[in-house]
Amino acid sequence: MDLADVVGQVDGERLYQHVLRLQGVKRPIDAPEKLNEAADYVHSEFKQCGLVPHNQFFAVPGFDGTFRNVEAVANHEDDEPELLIVAHYDTVENSPWSE
Repeated sequence: MDLADVVGQVDGERLYQHVLRLQGVKRPIDAPEKLNEAADYVHSEFKQCGLVPHNQFFAVPGFDGTFRNVEAVANHEDDEPELLIVAHYDTVENSPWSE
């Protein structure tokens, strides 16, 4: 995989639209339903891109409920991914885009 080719396919307007769709309060304590909506959106967008998404569920001591990471692979037959992209879709109080 040529990283320059991957970067060349990035659509800035599409990324901006994702940010607009995901912005807002998504804090585990204040708005867990919004956090789950964001995870559902990420999962759905991965599928639409032809990726194979998976949810990784986990608990955090002191919090009720279960949280999840959403990950996806382009070629699930390989043991090692060639490119890893990560991002947070939750927010913390008083962060930009959280209100």
